[in-house]
Amino acid sequence: MLRNIAILIALTALVSVGLGFLFERLYPFVLASETARTSIVVTPEQTLELNAAALASDMIAFAIFSAVTCGVIALFLGKQTDPNRRWIGVGIGVLLGGVAGASAGWIGHWYEAQPGLDIEDPMIYSLVRWAAMLAPLGIAAGIAATDFGKGSSQLFHLIVGALIGVMAASVIYAFLSGLATVLEGKPKIFPHFLSNRILIMSTTIFCVGLGIITQAHANRKGAGSLYEPEGFPER
Repeated sequence: MLRNIAILIALTALVSVGLGFLFERLYPFVLASETARTSIVVTPEQTLELNAAALASDMIAFAIFSAVTCGVIALFLGKQTDPNRRWIGVGIGVLLGGVAGASAGWIGHWYEAQPGLDIEDPMIYSLVRWAAMLAPLGIAAGIAATDFGKGSSQLFHLIVGALIGVMAASVIYAFLSGLATVLEGKPKIFPHFLSNRILIMSTTIFCVGLGIITQAHANRKGAGSLYEPEGFPER
């Protein structure tokens, strides 16, 4: 377990910093026309175009982050014992992670458009929104880490661990965003500042990965005989 945690810490640093600087160069993606982006007086049609472009840009950014996260978790922390199944897990992680990330971007924009969900306390507001957005990523990561063929119980435990990690990451980000990093406004779905991007990505990768590791370890200790005589192989 300690070895897996050490691997997770290294992966967290590499992926979050690497993607942080990648998005610094690419985000937001140029998806609206030059006329809409440069107009001094924006028409209703251009407003719709800019809103659609912002939604698409956030969905792409989250899809990239989630796909990489789920693929990396499946490759280095997954419970697959067979190399072929491990690569199947990576493929499933990238695919499901991309879909989950796109869903996160869509959920964030949908959440912002609901007046009834506007919570006065900015910390609680951020916590709830991030937990809702990252939940699909947690589910995708739990599925990707599963050793397919070991039964649905393992899948359930790993998804639960990943979702606990999502909740922990949302709490940490809600508490530290604006306190240890630059304060952002509510409408920012994908963080605008590099420090906040690295913060949300690193906390998500580490907490989701740790949730999966912890659940797998507990499962191996307490119910390993359900799968194999020796339980999960320690990696």
